[in-house]
Amino acid sequence: MPSQTQYENLLMLNSTALQCPCHNISIPYKHFITINKIFHQVCSSDFVKEKWINFLFIGGKWRNYDRVDLRSRGSAYFDLLSALCKISKITINNAIEQFLDDVFISATVVSESEFNMHMNVIINQFKTNTPARFSRDLQLLRDSTHGNAFISGYFLNWYWWINYDIDDVTVPTGVVTL
Repeated sequence: MPSQTQYENLLMLNSTALQCPCHNISIPYKHFITINKIFHQVCSSDFVKEKWINFLFIGGKWRNYDRVDLRSRGSAYFDLLSALCKISKITINNAIEQFLDDVFISATVVSESEFNMHMNVIINQFKTNTPARFSRDLQLLRDSTHGNAFISGYFLNWYWWINYDIDDVTVPTGVVTL
């Protein structure tokens, strides 16, 4: 069995006819690829920590503020931001784990340039597909919320009023616009 250097020298001499069958035809990506991930700095900031969210919400003072005041609904926004950070971290970590478990398969030795070209394509597909999948899932959540007209427990997107002059069991609602 030739060494890598011998193979590369033979490949330079006769690149079209050289074939070298492999004994091991597959290797998991995790044996030769390392992926470093960097999340947005807000996902490690105090704004997504429970202490900050509780500071905004605990004590019921939020009820005293006008609807457009961030203090009236800030805990809901930061709680959502915290959830999105957690979901994105889980999504990315799972995607990386799945990607690294995938296997490079080749019955013959490939040149370094061919290997690098193939791996660049695979890595670029991963970098494109992972955020696209996350965006698709997030869009599904948005569409479900919008299409089903869910009313937020914080009254962020709807308001209702009760007219005490009418004996009606219907409570009128309206969309909140800021």
